[in-house]
Amino acid sequence: MKRRTIRFVSLWAIVLSTSLNVQAQFAGGTGEPNDPYLIATAEQLLAVDFNEPGTCFRLCNDIDMEGRGRRWRDSFRGHLDGAGFEVQNAVCPRPSFFGIIESEASISNLVLTNVGVVTATSPDYPGDQYGTAGTFAMENYGTITNCGVTGIVSTWRVGRVGGIVGLNNGTIVNCYFDGWVLAPWEDVFGGDASEPVFVGGLVGVNAYDGLIANSLAGGTVLGNRGVGGLVGSNWGTIRNCYFLGSVLGQVGAGGLVSENTGHLQTCYAASEVTGEMKGGLVGLAGDAAIGSASNCLWDLFNTNCERSAAGVLVLGLTADTLALNGWAGDPNWILAVGDYPRLVWEGKPGTAVPPSVEATFSGGSGTENDPYVISSRTDLRTLSRASIYWDKHFLLANDLDMPSNAYPIGICRGSGFSGTFDGNGHVIRNLRMGSQSSGTPVWNGGLFGYITGEVRNLILEDCEIIGGVNSQRVGALAGTNAGVVTNCSATGSISVGEYSQFIGELIGVNFGEINDCTAVVTVEAGEGSSEIGGLIGAEDPPFPR
Repeated sequence: MKRRTIRFVSLWAIVLSTSLNVQAQFAGGTGEPNDPYLIATAEQLLAVDFNEPGTCFRLCNDIDMEGRGRRWRDSFRGHLDGAGFEVQNAVCPRPSFFGIIESEASISNLVLTNVGVVTATSPDYPGDQYGTAGTFAMENYGTITNCGVTGIVSTWRVGRVGGIVGLNNGTIVNCYFDGWVLAPWEDVFGGDASEPVFVGGLVGVNAYDGLIANSLAGGTVLGNRGVGGLVGSNWGTIRNCYFLGSVLGQVGAGGLVSENTGHLQTCYAASEVTGEMKGGLVGLAGDAAIGSASNCLWDLFNTNCERSAAGVLVLGLTADTLALNGWAGDPNWILAVGDYPRLVWEGKPGTAVPPSVEATFSGGSGTENDPYVISSRTDLRTLSRASIYWDKHFLLANDLDMPSNAYPIGICRGSGFSGTFDGNGHVIRNLRMGSQSSGTPVWNGGLFGYITGEVRNLILEDCEIIGGVNSQRVGALAGTNAGVVTNCSATGSISVGEYSQFIGELIGVNFGEINDCTAVVTVEAGEGSSEIGGLIGAEDPPFPR
């Protein structure tokens, strides 16, 4: 009997001792949602294990890591509320501060200031090689909200690198990164350039179920391939986001994203972009063109890019320009004083985007019975730069010469010309797109870039389209037709560089209907090109319309 009593007391002593040890790790709290564990010191933050599902934590003051970093656990399954405080001066010799954020987990209201993540291939840690890296997490499947980072992410031979997260298959909302993301694949030590590499100021790869909303990145993003200001490769959804800074890439860099196979909505880029096959909003390499975009813009003044696989080229992000491209009255944005548009939550002084603005055409109201009248080159230029009119009805009133260095009407899937354009038997002459000296690829190039509506009774004469290496979806009338084209014709020439694809005399790629159309257009393409020539470059190819 006595022996049993001793064992009973010993068991309770162990439980009590464990409880006291847990309490000693924190400044208070029980880990419940209404009473989270409180983290007050760097030692507590370094020691805590976030792997217990449902356990809640909260910072109760700023924490200076003094050059130390967490040795992350494989999984982050708890809930951490930064309560608006900062974790300062952390240096992580591993790919992230919190590891892998699982689907049930969340981090909110936390700022990492002056943080450094430095990782490279190591025999002692092979996970760095070809893997993921980001300040908050290597991979996110949970929720990150109201969080920010200033600092540097520097990697070598890591395949998916972002300022906050390497791979996102969860939700990131109201977040920012400002600093340097440096991810060169090849350097003095060599490297396999065939490995997939995606580098972004905020996220390296945004996967199918990934959502990035009301977020931004700034600073400098550097890599070899797959470099985007905000995201390297997007397979999910990005909306109400922007990048301001520098994108330094070698092939296929994009002001916002390098490749887009998902959806972009109400985003912009005003970034310096370098390298071959660069794009002002979306780069011109890989699978860049098969995603969709709506109400997305890039500023020629800052990007110095004349082409993009998606988005509308604008000459300054003014109030009128924004309103003409679907931003009118959007509550997420303000026009910051003397600055680019900013997200409302940033708290900068400014005014709302105007609720509406009227473009000037030569007559009409844009309805089927009273179409807008196109009678001047100015009317055509306005139509190419004002996407809110791409679902309206238009009538060509007389023969016209195209504006020099024309930009297509309708750009890509999700932002195509879905209205009607009746040429009324008139002629548009001297369409000029691209130049021999620039060597820039043309994507979805032609008088119309992407048609989902109807174009009819139009004659194009003496067209000249010149595209560089890897031009895609080019035709005198349209790059891509997913609508109806009737009684149209074209003459002229198209010349594109090596490895170009889907180049037709009238239409580059056709998913729709073409009736009673002809073309006599000389088509020349460089070595390695395919699907070249004929009225249509490719009929219903096996990729999304």
